[in-house]
Amino acid sequence: MIKETTVKLNEIEIDATGGTNTIVREYKVKRTNRALMLYEDIFKRSLDEISGTLTDMYRVFYCILKANNPTFKYTFDEFVDNVSDENPQAFADYQAYLIILASEGLNDIVPDKKKAVRKPK
Repeated sequence: MIKETTVKLNEIEIDATGGTNTIVREYKVKRTNRALMLYEDIFKRSLDEISGTLTDMYRVFYCILKANNPTFKYTFDEFVDNVSDENPQAFADYQAYLIILASEGLNDIVPDKKKAVRKPK
């Protein structure tokens, strides 16, 4: 049973001489309630509103990394630029993690619309 994994992000840092260095940092990926509360706080949306869109998947991924890694320093826009352009494997690894959670019945991040209970009007 997998409950957490890691992803690697290449990060560019500027050294004292003004040169750049690429550093590979490893971040913990773990579905936590803290990450889901962070999602609600940052994006002002309830968990019921999470869909399978690419935007929502990046939002949840961002909150998972931010909630589990005190050294994670990105804004959401910086994160999207870094992951989608510079580190696409990190998002692929995150998707693989979600698939494993779903196969173990543990993925409640993206609700199954077929099983969702509708609220009375």
